Amino acid sequence: MRYRIPILLSLCLLVFIGTLATAHAMVLENPQPGSTKSGIGLISGWACDAEEITISIDEAGPETHLFVPYGSAREDTRKDCGDIDNGFGLTYNYSELGDGPHTLSLFIDGERVSVVTFHVLTLGTNFLRNVEGTGTIMLSDGRRVTVTWEESTQNFAITDYHPSPPRADVPRLVFGDQMSDAARQRVRTLLSRAMYYMEEETGVWVSEFTAYVFMDLEQFLDAFVRQTRAERRTVREWIRERGDNLATAEFTNRGGTGRDVFLYGDFWFASDARLLRVLAHEYFHIIQFAGLTATERAAGTGPETYATGPSWLAEGSATYAEVFTTAWAGLFEYGEQDVASMRAWRIAEARTITTPLPELETREGLFNRNNESARWWLAFTAVDFLVENFGGLQALITYYQEVTPGIHWKRTFRAAFGVSVETFYAQFADYQRSGFPLATGE
Repeated sequence: MRYRIPILLSLCLLVFIGTLATAHAMVLENPQPGSTKSGIGLISGWACDAEEITISIDEAGPETHLFVPYGSAREDTRKDCGDIDNGFGLTYNYSELGDGPHTLSLFIDGERVSVVTFHVLTLGTNFLRNVEGTGTIMLSDGRRVTVTWEESTQNFAITDYHPSPPRADVPRLVFGDQMSDAARQRVRTLLSRAMYYMEEETGVWVSEFTAYVFMDLEQFLDAFVRQTRAERRTVREWIRERGDNLATAEFTNRGGTGRDVFLYGDFWFASDARLLRVLAHEYFHIIQFAGLTATERAAGTGPETYATGPSWLAEGSATYAEVFTTAWAGLFEYGEQDVASMRAWRIAEARTITTPLPELETREGLFNRNNESARWWLAFTAVDFLVENFGGLQALITYYQEVTPGIHWKRTFRAAFGVSVETFYAQFADYQRSGFPLATGE
């Protein structure tokens, strides 16, 4: 009997603590920390027990707190709360806050229980009227969604959906031991996005290649040397010259038609934008060489040109593909905001040299250490000019589908773009002398 009272007290204490924990169980689901909001949306979440829920934005005083309706059914909260009438939500025009960072505080019965910082991006007004717009976006798994501007919500609504069945023909991926599961998934997802974008824009899907991705140098060298039969010391020096990072698309299995992508170094994983950019670049090289055998590819491994034509076209078009792929995906870095800003700074770099484009036909001319980066941007600018004025991206794809090694690239160039190489060079030279104004909207 002497233990009965302490046991009863302990049980009561446990019940009280459990009740207290349930009372404070809550989740603010929208807005999420670090998210970007626009237009009319929800401030929402759930709480197990509350008499009154209010919010303040940007540390407004109690007199300006907004009351949030509470008590909607949330079956998913039964496990945490023991009942379901726990949802809260308030429709709110985020654009009223103006562009930039903002802080929202959530109060339950006068007690601050959650604080979140988010960003707002407006269209220059708190309520945009009398405009229309529609477009198609593609998800990373290839599904296409049509969205249409909806004035009442100040946002885009899904108005159509085009499912794409999962592709069975996908590239093989080989990862080094030091690659985490998360890093491996990033590569899979972003490579798929690059491939789906190119298929959406051009109808081309090339999957017969392997992508080797490594963080460890020795493991990378083992794979690269085994697949390409390159000299280990030469490859090691090549990597050192490029800042201990390497991304390349190389023919492998020299007696056959193998084409592989090789990535080494943590530089590429600094952001999704950078990783998608390099994957899109190398994948476009795979597209360029898709119709060639190893023997044909070897015809362009000397100092003269690529097997598929001039060096400026090969590297410039791969860079063009990376720019438009990352812009389509909405992934930016270096202060970029859209495809126009991505093009602008590259073309600005191209303005810093006066090298004639024909000098970049050879690899020696393009990879010249004297202003090498500017030469690359000049190659990109040339392809940008070519695509914009002579047949679009589809003409570029047609060229690579039809080109054969050797001198025939000029004949294929005329057939694909409807202009001779000599005429194109002359027009681009005029464009270069004018400072590339058309490309930047000046």
